[in-house]
Amino acid sequence: MSYKELRTLDVSQFIKKKGKLNYLSWAVALDQLLQHDPKAAWEFPTPKTFEDGTMMVYCNLFAFGKKIRMHLPVLSGNNQPIANANAFQTNTAMMRCLTKAISCTGIGLIQLYANEDLPLDEDGIDVLLNRISNAESLQELQQVYAEAYNATKKDKEANKILTTAKDKRKVELNA
Repeated sequence: MSYKELRTLDVSQFIKKKGKLNYLSWAVALDQLLQHDPKAAWEFPTPKTFEDGTMMVYCNLFAFGKKIRMHLPVLSGNNQPIANANAFQTNTAMMRCLTKAISCTGIGLIQLYANEDLPLDEDGIDVLLNRISNAESLQELQQVYAEAYNATKKDKEANKILTTAKDKRKVELNA
C-alpha cells in the first residue's frame, strides 16, 4: 500500500484524548499496520540516558519496504521528561515511539498530529515536505499544503519552509 492510501485510513473511532493531545493505543496502531503489512517488523535500539537522568528511546520500524527511525523521550503523564525512569515508564515510551513510527507510514498521521498545539519536530516537518513534494496535481498540492499549514500555524519557521516547498512544487506542476 502506498503512503497516499495509508493516510486515508480512518482511525478516528480509536482516538482518545490525553490532555489536549490526540492519542492512539499502540495496540490499535500495530493492528492497523500488520493488517496492511503482515511482514512489518520493529526493533528498539538501546535507549540513551542523559546526564540529568532523562532518557530517549528509539524505534526502528521496517514496513512497506522502508526503514523508519523514530525517537521519543521517556515522559510523564503530563508530557514532561522523567529522570531515572523505571522499566514500566521506559516500556511505555518505547511503545509510544513505535506508534509514532507507525504514523509515519501514513496510518493516523494527520488525524493524530496535524492539529497539535505543539510545534512539529524535524521528522514531522520532513513528512509534510515529502507530501508537498509528491503532490501529483495542483488540487492535491493545495489540499496537502492546507493541512501542512494548519499543522504548523504556530511555528513560523516551519511554515516558511513548507511555503517554499509548495511554491517550488507549484512551478514544477505548471511546467
